[in-house]
Amino acid sequence: MEMEAISSEEFIDKFVECLRKGEDFNLPNCIVEGDIDILKICERIKSNNIGSRYITQDEGGGHIEVIELKGATIKQKDGEISININVNVYIANVEFKGHVNFYTGADNKIPGYDYDGKLTFSKQFKFIGCKVYGKFKAMNCVFKDNANFSKTIFVWNVDFRNSEFEKYAGFDKAIFREDIKYNNDIQPNSSGDTNFSGVIFKYSCSFDEVEFHGKTKFEGLRSVSKNNIDSKYSNFSKDTSFKKAKFFGEVIFHARFGKEEDKNTFKKVDFEEAEFRGRTEFNNSEFNINVFFKGCKFGGYASYFDGATFEGNTYFDDATFEGNTYFNSTTFEGNTYFNSTTFEGRVQFKQARFGKNDNKKTVFKKADFNNATFNGRVEFGCIFKFSVSFDKTEFNHSVGFWETEFIITKMENLEFFKTKFKK
Repeated sequence: MEMEAISSEEFIDKFVECLRKGEDFNLPNCIVEGDIDILKICERIKSNNIGSRYITQDEGGGHIEVIELKGATIKQKDGEISININVNVYIANVEFKGHVNFYTGADNKIPGYDYDGKLTFSKQFKFIGCKVYGKFKAMNCVFKDNANFSKTIFVWNVDFRNSEFEKYAGFDKAIFREDIKYNNDIQPNSSGDTNFSGVIFKYSCSFDEVEFHGKTKFEGLRSVSKNNIDSKYSNFSKDTSFKKAKFFGEVIFHARFGKEEDKNTFKKVDFEEAEFRGRTEFNNSEFNINVFFKGCKFGGYASYFDGATFEGNTYFDDATFEGNTYFNSTTFEGNTYFNSTTFEGRVQFKQARFGKNDNKKTVFKKADFNNATFNGRVEFGCIFKFSVSFDKTEFNHSVGFWETEFIITKMENLEFFKTKFKK
């Protein structure tokens, strides 16, 4: 059955009418021609004199222009627009032929840096099973209730920089940069971005079976606060799942998973059976909760975990690293498992530490490399404050333990049972 097509103007009229009446916005099974822009929705409200208007003052005496509708409040000050949408938004199985923009700033304004205007969805936001052919922008957005983008296909660039998800965020089976998926002329590490930099997930989020094509970022974002420029992480505050996700291009995580007070709990971040086809970077990331990389496949590009901190238990069991792998200056504070892990390229653990960086006696923990296979050169040069086991491990190239320290209480806590050194 052929879906009905509506214009972007009809979409805007329907959205504005729902905000005027304070009714939920519900748009299923259709095609939207043209671009959707939150600023055009604001312009329509202003030009049609919808809602009550007044001027108030902030704490510093500055003037704030306010427009109030039953379903929204719009505030404007010094060129910055903040909008609070107080109705549920349900959009399902809709094709957007143009761009979709939920960013209230101009293109030359950097979210969180020189622009702080926000678009807040106070109630549920569902954008399920949709397809967006143009750019999708949702920078500086705040989702106060559940947000769901599952099974949505983003054909072109996607930008969520500096947004916050205060409740559940779902992206299961979404596809990012579908244009690259079906275009062999575009290289896997092209400059086209899916950008979640500076995003804060305050509740659990799920990216199960997602496909990321092109370059993907979950890194820190430069932000301005009281005239001081600080760098921050992407923050995943609760359980996080990227189970069976596929990253076909370069991916950068400069992220904090879990909270300090959550360590030693059952909360976790799950990358089980995820595939990383391009260059992969978790440098300086913080894992305050248990993390699972079981059965992951890291492709022929290099994988970097330099300077990362794993405070919970860490599982790389049955993972495969086809390219070079770097754990330099990485800290593993919990039990660490590389059982049956395969490293095809060079591996470095230089200045890594298994155990806390303090003088306290370590509670019994362990680092297991049992049945692991190292086909490239291996350089440890690290500190083990744990029980260490290399049972049935195969080193098929040169291996170095230069400047490695084994701070263990008993020799039986260091095992090389049936270990094979080929060189």
